[in-house]
Amino acid sequence: MKLTNITMGLILFTTILSPYYVMAANYNSSLVAAKSSPAQWLSISDHDDYDNFPEFSIEDFEVQQNASNRIAKIKFTLKSHELLYYHVYLYDIDNFEIMETSGFVNNNTQYVSLKKTSTQPGEYKISIALVDNNKTTVTRNYNITLD
Repeated sequence: MKLTNITMGLILFTTILSPYYVMAANYNSSLVAAKSSPAQWLSISDHDDYDNFPEFSIEDFEVQQNASNRIAKIKFTLKSHELLYYHVYLYDIDNFEIMETSGFVNNNTQYVSLKKTSTQPGEYKISIALVDNNKTTVTRNYNITLD
């Protein structure tokens, strides 16, 4: 394999790993919202390289934490009008995978939730990988801070 092919592949791969940030919300008075960066709503239209990738949206993304019990909940809604496989990862600051979940969304809405107990304060990353029927992958990343 030529070095130019490897370099081009890395360039194409890194374009889908651009960082996105999320706004945390507090919808339950017993939980405290995590600190976050300004919100940015995501859709596939952000990347023109994926004209054939099914349209999707990630909505209602929220991070809630109960600092006294050291529990964190990450929730969001994934919508698509076609079949998509999703894989959600929670990483710590050292990029160590802490937990994950996966499933399918097919012409509907899928509510996705991660619940982490014994959380430690610090920086974390949520990575959402979506795969279509053509095995094309689109990844969205969210940086969060837990107290």
